[in-house]
Amino acid sequence: MIEVPGVRIRYREDEVTRQQVRPGTARRVWPYLRRYRGPMVLLVGVTAVKSAILVVSTLVLRLIIDDGILRHRESVVVTLALTVAGLVPGGEPGVAGLAGAGRAARAATSR
Repeated sequence: MIEVPGVRIRYREDEVTRQQVRPGTARRVWPYLRRYRGPMVLLVGVTAVKSAILVVSTLVLRLIIDDGILRHRESVVVTLALTVAGLVPGGEPGVAGLAGAGRAARAATSR
């Protein structure tokens, strides 16, 4: 149950998780999806690439900590950190925000 002042929402997770798709649903939805085959393929492709980037960047961060920081090897840390920075697309909000904050800090200190 979710309670907020003035609002009370009651739900049961079992009701939602035990629902089953009715027979014939895929057959009814397929003509609609066929019209949007290109965007659907693009969606699945982009999702797969982003998932792969997430997995690889996580493994590289593990290498940074295990092989670079714990063994006090600065060159490993720098090289792998640049690798992670190259993997993450510039359009990601977190990276864009950090890059913008870095530029703003440099601009403020150079004045």
